Amino acid sequence: MGTSCDYLALADSLKRDGFSNRGYVAICQQGVVLVSRNDSDLAQCVVKSIDTVSERVGEQVFVLSTRDNRLFTFNGVGAEIWELLDGTRTTDDIVQAVCSRFHVRRADARRDVSLFLQHLAQRGLTDVFANLACRED
Repeated sequence: MGTSCDYLALADSLKRDGFSNRGYVAICQQGVVLVSRNDSDLAQCVVKSIDTVSERVGEQVFVLSTRDNRLFTFNGVGAEIWELLDGTRTTDDIVQAVCSRFHVRRADARRDVSLFLQHLAQRGLTDVFANLACRED
């Protein structure tokens, strides 16, 4: 598959091999296939785009979009959320982490995380996988 993933080819391959009939799902993230056999692990998964490079400097995270050479800077909650987009956490996991770290109500965290993730997606900084596993069994 090279450095980028052909998601449709991956899905077709899994179907041909019978994985979907046995309750397996998979995503391809930066060349790594994550497979889950547990439906309770299924949720929306947002991951950093393969077209980004990021670095934390103090309390800020600098993100470079290699697709269009734009630089983004996140601090506070935005920096925390960015670092949590490692492919092992569901959106709900990220909301919970924000609640714990910043001592905010779940409803507020859910709204703010959702808006920030939409902001990232609109700028091509993330990939979203609906109803796919974020973590390996």
